[in-house]
Amino acid sequence: MYRERLGDSIYVQAIQFLQEKHYDFGKFSKENILGTSGVSGGVISAIMMLKEKLNSRPGPVKIGLFNPFYVYHREIATGVFGTNVEFVYLDVNEDMSFDFQIIRENACHLDMIMFTNPGNPSTHVMTKEEVDKFVLVAQEFKHCYVISDEVYSDMIQPGFKHTSFHSPIPENIIVLRGFSKCMAVGSWRLGYALGHQDTIANLARSHDRVFICANWTQMAVGYYIMNQYEDYVQYLYNINLTMVKNYQMINNSILEMGWSILPPQGSMYLLCKHNCDDDLKAMVLLIKKGLVAVPGYMFMSDPLKQYNTGYLRFHVAYSLVKGQLVSDRLVGEAAIVLSGHPELSMNNWE
Repeated sequence: MYRERLGDSIYVQAIQFLQEKHYDFGKFSKENILGTSGVSGGVISAIMMLKEKLNSRPGPVKIGLFNPFYVYHREIATGVFGTNVEFVYLDVNEDMSFDFQIIRENACHLDMIMFTNPGNPSTHVMTKEEVDKFVLVAQEFKHCYVISDEVYSDMIQPGFKHTSFHSPIPENIIVLRGFSKCMAVGSWRLGYALGHQDTIANLARSHDRVFICANWTQMAVGYYIMNQYEDYVQYLYNINLTMVKNYQMINNSILEMGWSILPPQGSMYLLCKHNCDDDLKAMVLLIKKGLVAVPGYMFMSDPLKQYNTGYLRFHVAYSLVKGQLVSDRLVGEAAIVLSGHPELSMNNWE
């Protein structure tokens, strides 16, 4: 039979517990929480809610994204609005932190702002000052929704702390988190939304139209967190420690190559600064070493014009054995035979 529409009761209880004890974000009532079909399910529901609200308004919906941005946010919005959406791309500071002068200059014209915290691909973890400034923006520009995608909230580098919106959350801010990344259970579709109770009620209606009810897997994770919280904390510590060690190994090899890495703050990625003529040449160099990284231009507003960002995004959420393999291949000779793919020959990029 169908399960609870707003989220399995033990799952919602676990979310309340985590906000207060694990994150120290204050007390959230069950009316402030919606169990979602993954974080993406929350993003889809938020955009559908915005569409319904603006349905009778003429002109395109305007959504703000930050260069570099998580490309699936744009894909979801395009899928919901079709051609009736205009994306406004906002630049960030050189260290990947948010530029609130640019945000304030554009917020009056935007219907929604979306970002990831920690950043994908930037790895930037928002500071308390940035969170407080976003609250001020939301309070001043009440027509503009702020969507904070925090699926990497439990994947934080040493020296940083995940900071987000405390209870009570303004009516036009929606926080989305989940367990897909930190527990490596993406197919379980375990997300949740936090927000003002009126916003959550509207979000639930949009979510219900597509996903019908909570996933049964919510019950399993709810029981796990409520009954084995210390094990959960130890698990998070172990995966973060593994990523730190992988980062250290890979960073040493990257430096030996003459490249560098932007010091990571959170998420499961590294942003590597290469010295090739463009991102594609850097990617092909890695392919010939038997490795794959995402070229930085994939996260920009106009990849055809911004094909030389100077960056590649590396993934580091794997075992130490694989981390050592990646490190060794980075400094090894290009020995991969690209049979049947002459277009990937380095000779064609020189």
